[in-house]
Amino acid sequence: MKSDNRKPLIISNPLSIDAQVHSFESAATGLPALNFAIPHINIARLTARYISGGSALKQGREVSRKRLSIAQAGIQNGDTYAHTIATQIERFELALKLCAQKEMSVELLCDMHTLITPEDNSRGRIREHQNWVGADKIENATVVPPPPAELNKLISEWEAFVKHEDITKPANALLAFSYFIASHPFADGNGRLSRLLLTSFLSSKREFSSFLSPTLYRLNHFEQSREELFATPRALIGGSWNDVISYWERAFAWQNGISQVISERINSVWLALSSQLALYCQPVNAIALLKLLFDYPLVTLEMICKHLKLRVSDANELLTSFCDLGILKCLKLKQPAQMIVFSCEKVFELWAKIDDLLFDPASFTAERAIAEVGGHQAV
Repeated sequence: MKSDNRKPLIISNPLSIDAQVHSFESAATGLPALNFAIPHINIARLTARYISGGSALKQGREVSRKRLSIAQAGIQNGDTYAHTIATQIERFELALKLCAQKEMSVELLCDMHTLITPEDNSRGRIREHQNWVGADKIENATVVPPPPAELNKLISEWEAFVKHEDITKPANALLAFSYFIASHPFADGNGRLSRLLLTSFLSSKREFSSFLSPTLYRLNHFEQSREELFATPRALIGGSWNDVISYWERAFAWQNGISQVISERINSVWLALSSQLALYCQPVNAIALLKLLFDYPLVTLEMICKHLKLRVSDANELLTSFCDLGILKCLKLKQPAQMIVFSCEKVFELWAKIDDLLFDPASFTAERAIAEVGGHQAV
């Protein structure tokens, strides 16, 4: 729903992507460096619930981390919504891997769209009808993307740019992202796919599991992100990218700064828990389990046997030792009745603090990030 009196911004016959490369690169010379080094946790998986779409963000966050972890452990307890989000995260992560492993093409775009929009009847197909953003009716829309007749040309130009340019360069990645989201080539799910593309492009040739996507900046910078929604299509039409680049400068600085804070908190918990294992008689298995707990803080005996390739007796001994040390807590679920799981409360507490950082603008501001990392350039 529109919250102001702006007329719909209609995108038709935008400037070609090749014609904009020079002006975009010139405007993007001051982009801060990104951080690719968050340790111990698969931060891409942890935060995927916030960028993978498929459920309202506020409603989705009402599913606690523990509920979601039960679903991700494959436990069938009747919690349909938690299982839906778990599947959504799994599909998003699979699409990220596809994007990193295969050469970009329209076919790959459609395959990724199919993966991450299972609820869409037109998934995996470039739209043949006009769509719009921001309202139920086109006359009340905030943005009206290009008509279907222009899409083949726009997507072909976009595909050629992504294939032939160094898309790992932040300026090229942002330009490709901007053209994709403004084109809105699918009937639905364009936002989540654009966030996936930018995350993949920026983390290409690196391990994306340690990379916090700068698209998460929108979580606690709503007004700035809303303005960027208008700035990007205006730039495609008029060729002035200053407002768009200004937004991403702040998002990149925020990503770098908050990644450092998150890394410090993770390392603190890791050091505390690993210190408790110093005298354990099976250090290799113990460290392997601790690593697993930072990504899956709720586990079952079957999970331990599968992930660590242990016999049941050895896995039982390991879990008992972790419970004795206070690293794990043994719990019985109501559904399925009397099922036993093991929970690492310290990691759940860590995850809650990370979530608070991402959502609370008072916890970590863009201004603080710029002050801390503003002088560093992107590499």
